[in-house]
Parts: sequence; C-alpha cells; structure tokens
Amino acid sequence: MKEAAANRRPTLNVIFILVTRPSIRSDGSVVHIPFRFHAGGIEMESGNYLVRRFDDNVLRFTHSRRTSTPEIMILGNHAESGSGTLVFIECGDRYLLSKAFWPAVSSGHVDEADNAASLRSPQLMNMLIH
Repeated sequence: MKEAAANRRPTLNVIFILVTRPSIRSDGSVVHIPFRFHAGGIEMESGNYLVRRFDDNVLRFTHSRRTSTPEIMILGNHAESGSGTLVFIECGDRYLLSKAFWPAVSSGHVDEADNAASLRSPQLMNMLIH
C-alpha cells in the first residue's frame, strides 16, 4: 500500500469557466462558480457572481447573496475574443482563481437596480471545463 502511494504522481487540475460572448455586458455578467475558491487572499463561497470591470485592469466580483461573502477585486487580462475565461487551479480540495481574461466592453450607465435584478434571475451562459 505504501509503495502505491509513493509511486503516485502529484496531480494538478486546471479548471476553466468560459463565459460566452452574448452574456458579456457593460454593466456586469452573471457567472456561476460551483465551488468555494480563494481569490485575493480571501475564501469565497460558491454561487452566482456579478463580474464587471472596475477599470482597465481590475475586475470586481460581487456575490449574489451579499451576506458574509466580501466583494473582491482582482487583476484581469484583456480577452481578444469577446468572451470571458476564469482559470482556477485545483489543489487537493481547494480551488484558487489564478487568472481572469475579460473583454473590454463599452462603458455605459450602470444601474444598481438592474444589477440586483440580474443576480436574482440570472440567465447563465457559462460552462465549466475540467
């Protein structure tokens, strides 16, 4: 038994959440993240997040239930494709948000009421690849 454990190679799983082009909006896109994860030194709950650009290089993640989960801001890379991609690394039973690629969208008036409504009844258009 010890021999089998010693011969086992460590694994590294990379998980991509792809956010399709039609769901990318200037006022934010709802993304479902189906597992708890770490980002910016904070453990975040699973669930629906409103992801939007704070400025050219920073993305803001707001959980749909604004109870105990804080809002986070992370550095994001520009995506040329018009779609968004969140890259997670699985380490044992923990997930780390390691990269975010998000397209530049035209800025417009952001209405907080519209954002709250989209979190309550989201039209999710993202997929998980593991």
